[in-house]
Amino acid sequence: MSILVNYPAIVALITALSFIVSRRWLQKRTCPGLPPGPKPLPIVGNIRDLPTKGEPEFRHWLAHKDAYGPISSITVMGQTIVIVHDKQIAVQLLEQQSLKTSGRPKLAFADMCGFSETPACRQHDDVFRRCRKLMHQQIGTDAKVTEAHQTIETEGQRFLEWALNKPESLMEHVKTLTGAVMLKATYGYSVDVEHGDPLVRLVERYMANFSKAFSPGTWLVDVFPALKHLPDNLPGMAFKKTARRWKKTTEEGEDIPYFFVRHQMKGGYNRDSFTSRLVQQHGESGPSREDELNIKSSAMAQFTGGSDTTVAALRVFILAMIKFPEIQRKAQQEIDSVIGTDRLPQHKDRVSLPYIEGVVKEVFRWSPVGYLGIPHMATENLVQNDYLIPKGAMIIPNIWWFTHDPKVYSDADSFNPDRYQTPFNEPDPKNVIFGFGRRICPGRYFANASIFIIIAQMLSVFYIRKAVDKHGIELEAQLKVQPGLVSFPLPFPYKITPRDDGKADLIRRMNAEKPREMSDASFFDGVVFGE
Repeated sequence: MSILVNYPAIVALITALSFIVSRRWLQKRTCPGLPPGPKPLPIVGNIRDLPTKGEPEFRHWLAHKDAYGPISSITVMGQTIVIVHDKQIAVQLLEQQSLKTSGRPKLAFADMCGFSETPACRQHDDVFRRCRKLMHQQIGTDAKVTEAHQTIETEGQRFLEWALNKPESLMEHVKTLTGAVMLKATYGYSVDVEHGDPLVRLVERYMANFSKAFSPGTWLVDVFPALKHLPDNLPGMAFKKTARRWKKTTEEGEDIPYFFVRHQMKGGYNRDSFTSRLVQQHGESGPSREDELNIKSSAMAQFTGGSDTTVAALRVFILAMIKFPEIQRKAQQEIDSVIGTDRLPQHKDRVSLPYIEGVVKEVFRWSPVGYLGIPHMATENLVQNDYLIPKGAMIIPNIWWFTHDPKVYSDADSFNPDRYQTPFNEPDPKNVIFGFGRRICPGRYFANASIFIIIAQMLSVFYIRKAVDKHGIELEAQLKVQPGLVSFPLPFPYKITPRDDGKADLIRRMNAEKPREMSDASFFDGVVFGE
């Protein structure tokens, strides 16, 4: 039996196979790889290259800049983390390609704590967009924050009196001040300063938990999500108990202040606030269940977005005034020449105080409120600087480096408010410190207004100096920040005193003219919040 060979068909088949093989080889050759980074281990990848416990994350990632360049990466158990040390690359990735990079990484521990539904953490979906719209309606521009200026100025005056009477508790006063401003603006709630306010304590726990839960590389369950399904009594499972406790605080932090507003509105004695205005938009019928959830989430997002940043920035300001006394003197000279000595600075004075404006910018730059910020996540494959940023990759911009890049800021470790004036004209750090693109901090205008007013008021009436020990030796204050989402300076020694007797009298007189409202803390008598 003869075998007929179809030579043309064989040639065509060989040609086709050769084309397919060569095309795949060329694709492999031309397909961009991941940004450079340390060599991974088999299976677990770069697990050894994550930040260690207690180590400032920004400092850990900063080593990548010198070793691998402006964009680098590691991969841990299949999760790619891209670290960016170039502002322009960050802008290209997170603003110009924001449709593809506005996701949030899925962190198992944060989800267990109930944070995945909050606007800051949830994915870029319809609920996120509705919440952002609500926040923009109320605090989305400088003009819209104007309504809160009186609240900030009044609470600032009271803060000055607390600092005058108990200077040793200044840092606690800063937290109380911020809580008072944000609770009044967000919920129309007046805090109890004398006895410690239950709602202030609740939201402080909420914010502390949030910062710790959303810090990449901190929780092993974020690397090995299957751990959350293991029995609680196994070694290393203590995080599960922590998550349950924190989830209760998350729920209380969103529900309880909102319930307070609705109760006050029902009785007709609520104060005007972010939350009450959003509820009133729904008329007599009130908001639906879905709208109610969005209002609660938006309100807490406003609170956290403005509160933590303000506390961190004011601590940085106090430390900077200790370390750079000549800046303090120059700032006080400007205030005295513009404002005089018989009143406190107000927001309307801002345009006449360019040096104080520079001090505020320098506070934001010298030690940003978030050295890294909340990571973004790529929702599609994309290419940046000829490197592949794969879908699902976590993107971390090193904001601290952006504000200390010597190519952008001269003598970056110094505190120099003049750098923003002619002839230097260095860039405003607010363009990076509040985040990027569709994820930029919604409370940035409120925080900026609060920080300006409090800084101007403090400089007007106080000297902030080095503390001295019992032998009269000055104690040095060092800038060190705690790990976490918000870069709070660690405790440092300080001394705060009125500039003269006239300034002390001014503080007392201003507060006597405007007595404090009755606290709303009694509303929570008998209520036990979770820990």
